[in-house]
Amino acid sequence: MTQRIKFSPSNHEFSLEGNDTLLEAALRSGYSPNYGCNSGNCGKCLVKLINGDIEKVKNHDYVMNIKQKNNQEFLLCAHTAKSDLVLQVSEANTAKDIPIQNIKTKLKSVKAADENVSLISIQTPRSKTLRFLAGQFIELSCESMEAGKFYIASCPCDDRNLQLHIRRDKTIKGKNITECLSGMQQVNIRGPFGEFNLEEDPPHPAVFICQEHGFAPIKSLIEHAIALDYQASISLSRFSHSNELQYLHNLCRSWADALDDFQYEASNSSELSQKIVEIIASANKLEKPVFYLSGTQEFVFTAETALKNTNSNWDIRTALIE
Repeated sequence: MTQRIKFSPSNHEFSLEGNDTLLEAALRSGYSPNYGCNSGNCGKCLVKLINGDIEKVKNHDYVMNIKQKNNQEFLLCAHTAKSDLVLQVSEANTAKDIPIQNIKTKLKSVKAADENVSLISIQTPRSKTLRFLAGQFIELSCESMEAGKFYIASCPCDDRNLQLHIRRDKTIKGKNITECLSGMQQVNIRGPFGEFNLEEDPPHPAVFICQEHGFAPIKSLIEHAIALDYQASISLSRFSHSNELQYLHNLCRSWADALDDFQYEASNSSELSQKIVEIIASANKLEKPVFYLSGTQEFVFTAETALKNTNSNWDIRTALIE
């Protein structure tokens, strides 16, 4: 059966099917209730039942006191819904609401996306997942490499399996990152950081413009918007120095095919000036668009300057990618 869950005071609503935990369903729907370990140890996902019936589906080590029990409090990570629910929940509204975390993770794979970019997949322990907002970055390090800053390319709806996009020739103090990571089984992450986040409440037309592996935080934001069932138009313009198809091109095409109000275009970076004029012409038809620019400092500066020269009041958010 499908149950409808409502969070108070935000009025966020989502569906829960089967015996998924309430925390799993909330994250998959794009929401960010307070939580820590996701395994019943810390008690940070404690919420209050206002209305409805719940069922415990996972054991937990966190010990509830009498006051909490009498107040109808329970752990989101250990319970599911047996009816429609109304819950009193604390949620993360901004990056400042999420604490900095230090986690030892497992390096799952290092794969070449194309001749310029590697896809790095890492997995957190079940007992200590990474809580983050779409568009944020982490610091990644290992025993053979000092910490580097990398934007998360995956959606917060899957807080265990993280993806990073790293330029294959990128180095830290002379050490090639891809080569260092290829021999590792464990890597350390610290974060999340940054406020390159989606405008959600209310949703505004989203105009994403990125270059090369600057696609990483954009991918996270778009997947988050899809999880939220974002009620505004989305356009994605990707730029590359190569004339070959950009990495994960088919993923972008699948978004355009599946979503009603999603536009996608891939172009060569040499066409940036011309394409920005076309993007601006389209944006002028939108009501309060928000621009998300991600790429090198030169790329972001060029795009941002063109946008500001057209309309200095536009909301422009930037992520600089090394």
